[in-house]
Amino acid sequence: MPPCYQGDHIKTLSVGGQDTPANMRLQGQTCTASGTSNMIHGIGKMKIDMVKTRKLLVAYDPLKPSDGSGDFLVPINDSGGILFFGLRSRRQCGQGRVVYIGKEITMNDVFAKLVDSGREIENVLQTTKGIEEYLRMLQDYKIGNIIGIETSRDETSGFRLTKVANMGAVEKKRLP
Repeated sequence: MPPCYQGDHIKTLSVGGQDTPANMRLQGQTCTASGTSNMIHGIGKMKIDMVKTRKLLVAYDPLKPSDGSGDFLVPINDSGGILFFGLRSRRQCGQGRVVYIGKEITMNDVFAKLVDSGREIENVLQTTKGIEEYLRMLQDYKIGNIIGIETSRDETSGFRLTKVANMGAVEKKRLP
């Protein structure tokens, strides 16, 4: 038997209401180097701490700075290098502009759009971890920043976002 293991180490714990799976939790013990510690796991409706954001990158071309709106970007690993992939256009690009999208999204939302785009996903776990880290990294940048991506062995995701420039003022077309 592993150290700290006890025969009846998992017990149900009611959190109120009827004894239904949504209202029950499993209480158990985990073994650590310093001894045992209690943990509680949910059954049914589990709340997972997930990164949420209201910012994403859109495709950016310095020659046409106002184009690319709506073509949201996701980092992908393509032939050994990291690039941005346009979810709408299905094109690869090296830079993106941070925009406010108006609603909160999570890694699951972005992953679903990537799947819907038809892009082949070789490793789902690696892709989801990369998207989650990407959303975390985006929190460090302001709306209007131009962001590049580069391969990085130091980062757990395998890439690093870098600020290239600030978006300059875009000349608006005015009515005559």
